[in-house]
This record gives sequence, C-alpha cells and structure tokens, in this order.
Amino acid sequence: MSETNISNSSYGDMANTITNYTVATMQTDGVSGQKETEWQNTNWGQQLGYYKKLPELRAAVDALAT
Repeated sequence: MSETNISNSSYGDMANTITNYTVATMQTDGVSGQKETEWQNTNWGQQLGYYKKLPELRAAVDALAT
C-alpha cells in the first residue's frame, strides 16, 4: 500500500527531468493597488490539533495531498 502521510513525503532530483515553461503575466481581478495582501489564520493551532488527533481527518487530508 502506498504511503499517504504528508509528513513523510520526499522528492527526487527534478533539475534534469522537468522542462521549464514561461508565460506572459496577466492582471487578475483580485486586490490591486497594494504590494502585498496578507491573511493570517488565527485558528491554525486548533486546526493542526484536529489533524493530529483525529485519524479520520488526517486520512482525508493525506488522501487529498496524495
């Protein structure tokens, strides 16, 4: 069975296997006039606790990450 725990993920040498592509930039319909938009998740500690303590939630998040 495959490993689905996101904390055990690893990566290989991608330098010689992936071709780099470039595209022209476009203006989105998002926030403009500011250099940076920030958002801080004030519930992150609670949500991480749910992930660590609830195996059903962990399985769902790990499956999505896979």
